[in-house]
Amino acid sequence: MYRSCVSLWERIEQLTWDVASRDIMMTQFFSEAMAIQSREGIQRPIHGIMTGTSSKRKEPNARRAKKAAKKVAAKSSSESSPNLSHPPVYLSYTLRGYEDGQRFERTLTSLDRWAAQAADTLSVNLSTRPLPLLKSANDYDDELDTSCDSPLANHSAEPALLPDLSVTLRQKSSVFIGGQIWDTSFVLSCWFYARQALGKVDVGGLKICEVGAGIGLLSLTLGALDAHVTTTDLAEVVPILQGNLDLNPAISRSVVAHAVDWGDANAPPPPGYPFDLIVACDCIYSEVSSSDLALCLARLCSPKTVVYVVSEVRNESIQAAFAASIEPLFDVAFKNVQEEMWPFIPPELRSHQMRFYVLTPKKQSGEKHLV
Repeated sequence: MYRSCVSLWERIEQLTWDVASRDIMMTQFFSEAMAIQSREGIQRPIHGIMTGTSSKRKEPNARRAKKAAKKVAAKSSSESSPNLSHPPVYLSYTLRGYEDGQRFERTLTSLDRWAAQAADTLSVNLSTRPLPLLKSANDYDDELDTSCDSPLANHSAEPALLPDLSVTLRQKSSVFIGGQIWDTSFVLSCWFYARQALGKVDVGGLKICEVGAGIGLLSLTLGALDAHVTTTDLAEVVPILQGNLDLNPAISRSVVAHAVDWGDANAPPPPGYPFDLIVACDCIYSEVSSSDLALCLARLCSPKTVVYVVSEVRNESIQAAFAASIEPLFDVAFKNVQEEMWPFIPPELRSHQMRFYVLTPKKQSGEKHLV
């Protein structure tokens, strides 16, 4: 067996015409020779087999073999975890509206809250493949595309992990803060979409309630992923929500809009109760409302419900007020945003100013959660 190894090595050394092929064969040889050495009790070092000399001298070929082996191991390791440089989801959104009396249209791939909230309508596109540039402002179309058939269906020959998602939304900035889009809606929509595409989670069939849904981007994304969604906000915001459901009939079949006032302790449970998951995006915005939000989340929970509260941290005192309100009601944990969110969202959406609460009702032992 030892002589066979030497013979194999000699043939490998003849492959000087193809360094890459030789290094691959050397890596395989190195692993096999070590196994033989261990199995048969061969005392001669492996690099001695490769050179036919003693162990005192290490030839360049041996070093190359070890480097090649390290490259193979590094490649295997990188393939087992998400690559932060190449997220599995791509986002673009087109804003339309009026600016200084002039109609405008612009397409963005990064977060710009002021620009997004100034628009009258948004067309949001999610894909597992790189998105092309959308039409320019000169090609502005008076009629909104409400078909929900993605305009990006043929943008890449690369197979999609999930069907491309296109959502059309209208907003009214004059209707309190709930009538506008907020950054965490983009972030959490991308996060759920990417995790579903990679098989990390399957929300299909889950009963989900979004609290403070605003104009409904996240609810519609979850509906497109086949979840049964109850999307809620104040009564004056619900017409905007319902209008956006109507604009997106292909992905809103399993989504219903319902008014929920956080401070109404006597309100009956909304449609879909009990829920597997409750989500709230950017709902922590004042110390006064923090207690009402916490109590509302508790009322919407069944013993097995999980609650995700994702918030941009603008004021630590407000976050502290919310934390104090949920402490007696929930077991509280946090997702590490950098480790558990960033690998699944585009680099342009990553922020250290994001906090991700995971709440579960104070429960008896033995109860399990689906999410």
